[in-house]
Amino acid sequence: MGLHPTGTELFLLVAGIALLLAVGGDVIARRFRVPDVLWLVALGVLAGPVFGLIPVSTVLLVAPAIGTAVLVIIVFDAGLDLERTILRPLLASAVVFAVVTYVTGVLVVTALADAFLFPGNLPLSLFFGAALGASSGAVAIPVANRMGLLPSLRGFVHLDAAIEDALAIVFAGILLLVLTPSGTFSSSDLALALVLPIPVGIAVGVVGGVVWLLTLARWQDRPYAALATLGYVLLVYGVTKLLLGSGILAALVTGIVIANAAGVRRLVRWIGAEGVRPAVRAVQTEVAFLFRALFLLFLGALVVLANPGLVPLLVLAALSVGLLGLRFGVARFLAEAHRLDLSWTPTLGGVGGRGLTSAVVLILPISVIPGAQALFLPGVLLIIGTDLAMTAWIWVVARGRLAPPAQPPAPGSALGRAEPILERLAREEEGPGRGPAVRDLPSGPRPDLPTAPPGGP
Repeated sequence: MGLHPTGTELFLLVAGIALLLAVGGDVIARRFRVPDVLWLVALGVLAGPVFGLIPVSTVLLVAPAIGTAVLVIIVFDAGLDLERTILRPLLASAVVFAVVTYVTGVLVVTALADAFLFPGNLPLSLFFGAALGASSGAVAIPVANRMGLLPSLRGFVHLDAAIEDALAIVFAGILLLVLTPSGTFSSSDLALALVLPIPVGIAVGVVGGVVWLLTLARWQDRPYAALATLGYVLLVYGVTKLLLGSGILAALVTGIVIANAAGVRRLVRWIGAEGVRPAVRAVQTEVAFLFRALFLLFLGALVVLANPGLVPLLVLAALSVGLLGLRFGVARFLAEAHRLDLSWTPTLGGVGGRGLTSAVVLILPISVIPGAQALFLPGVLLIIGTDLAMTAWIWVVARGRLAPPAQPPAPGSALGRAEPILERLAREEEGPGRGPAVRDLPSGPRPDLPTAPPGGP
């Protein structure tokens, strides 16, 4: 009696292999900082276009929802690490860094895509730029967590990645409105798409965080508390989208509010001052890991195998390195303006790999723009290229070969005012592994800067 596996059995077989491969890839990533994106996308290519084990119709049905859910969970978890002592002095610089790097990245990628990858097809080039102009929080945040960075630098990376995720998805939504061929697009639709996402996302995130502190915070010892929190965060995302806001930004703000429960309690006295417990966060991390592995598998299954040609390959290779160099240049500019520490610039330049965000955005135009599936092969190649470039960049940074000397901030600058807080955080950070591009800060007060008051600001 021969073996005749059904489609369901084949899918479960491939999914099981994907999870095991993801676990193995995570071990490799922790040891060598090689992102597991590479292995999972490669498995998807084998299971999809090579052997035809995963039908494209099924992937298109579930992949966008799974990818978005992973982004929401990862960004929410990043928000939980952003206490006000880190957030307050770095927020403005992180916003400027994220906006400048994303806008310049979109312009560069769109221009090269229109010239070499999709000549004469500006809609495809614009969507390619919108997707690949942003670094991915699903790549940058785990890498930053594994590098042993100080809380201030790690928080800056988390903020930048979450903001770029939100910008990419908002811009992609605007492009969908503009490029929809149905003729239902109006100027009021565009105005709403431009004005509402950010303020609505922030407002719903603040309310969502307060409501969680009033209700679910007291139930964390009960069974399934972690799943309840995940369900709640996805609910916040859905409500925000219904109100035409940025769901990704709402998830980030919800996490930030919960992380700063003690400060919120000063305004709402009857809530508890406890945030999300480690056991609950551990479950969130594993659920996100599961969804992320499946999404990257699906991404590989959507690739249309073709010979991209020598010139497009050279352009994608140049972009893979150039996008990290662009981040490095923006970071140096802000450092010279005393908006961040000069010794942070190599690390900020390196943690710019593309991944989940880019893949989610690439899927959006499939039913809107003719020929949009042609985006996947160059998109996957650029995702892999930036992740390989990031791996090499971080390897060099880890050996101190790109680290510039630390420079004292100008006394009247934003970073100068924040320096006492950052010094205190540096002294409180424990553990032998203090990541690359982090300078050793003095243990005593500096004569040119005021000492932080006891207990923090």
